[in-house]
Amino acid sequence: MTLLLAGRKDAALPFLEKADQENAAKSPLATAIRKLESGQDAEPVAVSMRPSAEELYYLALVDLKRGDKRSAIGNLRQAIVLQPDYARAHQKMAELADRPAEALEHWRAAALPNNVTALRAAAWILATNGELHNGVAALELAKRAAMLTQGRDGAALDVLAAAYAEAGQFEDAIATARRAVAEDPSRAKAIERRIDQYRAGKPWRE
Repeated sequence: MTLLLAGRKDAALPFLEKADQENAAKSPLATAIRKLESGQDAEPVAVSMRPSAEELYYLALVDLKRGDKRSAIGNLRQAIVLQPDYARAHQKMAELADRPAEALEHWRAAALPNNVTALRAAAWILATNGELHNGVAALELAKRAAMLTQGRDGAALDVLAAAYAEAGQFEDAIATARRAVAEDPSRAKAIERRIDQYRAGKPWRE
C-alpha cells in the first residue's frame, strides 16, 4: 500500500482494517456461517483445538442443523464467555431462549450498537410482557429501531406503538400503529387488535 510504503502508518490503518474485514468475510468459516444462518447446507470447516468465539458459534449452528439444541446452547455460552460482546451469539441465544427474561437479556446484549432485529425484540418484550414491562426502556429501544429504519419499517413501528402504549401515551400509540399498517399492510389484522386495546387505554399484553 502506497501510504504504508510512504511511512504513513496511521493514515493507512483504516484501509488495512477494511482489507482485513473483507478477507475475513470471504474465509471458509465466514462463508459456512452465512450459509447456515440462511438455512443452507455448508461445507464442513475445521476448527481449532481451542476454538475461537466465531468457531464456537459455527459449531452451534452445525448443532442446530442436526437438531441438537442442548449442544448448540453449550457452544453459544462458551462463545459468549470468550467474547462477551459477540452479538451473533447473543442473538442466537435469545432466539433459543425458553424464558422471556433470558431472551431479553440476550436481545439487549445483541442490540448494541445498531442491531434493528435485536432492538425490536427487546423493546417488544419490555412493552408487552406482563412481568418484565418497562415503558421507558421499551421506548428508548423502539425509538432507536424506528430511527435506524427511517420510520419505514412496519415491524419497528408496531413495536414503537406498543412501547408508547406501555408508557401510557395512547394517542401516540394509535397514530404510530396506523403508520405501521401503512408501511406494512400485511400486519393490519394483528395491529388493529392492538389498536382496540390502545383505544381502551390499555397496553398490549402477550
